[in-house]
Order: sequence, then structure tokens, then C-alpha cells
Amino acid sequence: MPKTREDLVGRIFGYWTILDNAEDRIFGSQRKQVVVAKCRCGTIKSVLVQNIVNKKSQSCGCLQKERASAWMNDSWENKRPVMSDQELEEFKLKQLKRKQLQLKKRNYAYRRILEIRLEKALKELAEPEQRNEKRIAKKQSE
Repeated sequence: MPKTREDLVGRIFGYWTILDNAEDRIFGSQRKQVVVAKCRCGTIKSVLVQNIVNKKSQSCGCLQKERASAWMNDSWENKRPVMSDQELEEFKLKQLKRKQLQLKKRNYAYRRILEIRLEKALKELAEPEQRNEKRIAKKQSE
């Protein structure tokens, strides 16, 4: 017995709204039900019913574009993994060491300018550690 086909006209699946039934398509020895569907953005396409019902097709492609733009508009801070202060300092130190290795490959004049900047950055990183050590020493002496 052939399966009865469900009338999907007027139903909404994801961004698709089913407008009409279309002619079935034959794939090898199988006959697949096709419908004409309108996406929320206005695009009208023929889509396999099994793809719509199984959520393999939720839109004409505009949903993916919306998700990508929403992800890109989200602030970078929300995408970065959260690090403790110590992990962040170690990460910065690794970056500085990588820069030092890169400096060896560049010409001397430019390298010297970057070395000066690097020394300043290392001093700035070391200062908070020295301050913390002084605070700890004060607390221990009290």
C-alpha cells in the first residue's frame, strides 16, 4: 500500500511557509514529495518535504547569514575564553617571547625600536608583580 501524503499547505517549518504541493521527484527508484515553500525573507523554492520535516532545511540560507552576522556583531570579549589573572600574564609573556624570536629575523634598526618597546612592556608587566610582593611583605610584617 502506498503511503498517504500529508497535506502541509499553510504550515510553517522554521523559516519556511508551505505554499503548495509540487510534482514528486524521482531519485533512483524512490519517489520524493516536493513542496513549494516561501522563506521568511521572500525567496520561493521547491524543497523536499523530508528535508523540511527533518529540519535539514530551515530556510533558503538567510538563517545562516543572520546567525553569522549576529555572531560577528557580538563583542569579542564574549567570545574569548575566560582566563585567570595568572593565566593572562603567562599568555602575555608567551606573546612577548614570540615577538622576541620574530625580532631576530628583522633588520637591526627596526628590531632595536621593537626591543625598546618590548623592554617597556616587560617592565610594566613586572611592576604589578613587585607591587604584589611588597604588599605581601607588608601584610606578613603586620
